[in-house]
Amino acid sequence: MFVHGSMTDHRIRDAERLAVADRYRYIAYTQRYFGSTRWHDEGQSFNQSTHAADLSAFIKGLDAGPVHVVAWSYGGSVATLAATQPFKGLGSGVMEIALPYRGNAFRVVYAVQIGA
Repeated sequence: MFVHGSMTDHRIRDAERLAVADRYRYIAYTQRYFGSTRWHDEGQSFNQSTHAADLSAFIKGLDAGPVHVVAWSYGGSVATLAATQPFKGLGSGVMEIALPYRGNAFRVVYAVQIGA
């Protein structure tokens, strides 16, 4: 499950599809209030708690068992928050990885497993 960061939507993860889809079920979705869809309100629920609840509900709706979540930036915060609220009877884990990006800059990627 791939989660985008702020100011983007699921399309930012398209490059990873080719590397992952041959071996795993690839899912990237657009969080509420992101992307090109119309907002259903004035943004009153735009916060990490809402996005974490949405992510958890989406994963539960898959009914696929444990799910690996790869996220970065704002999406990493959302995934981490979702992982701190384990599903009924399931555990969660979070790993933060800093990868070289450009020059001396690093990009932090969050790898989250929701479920056990």
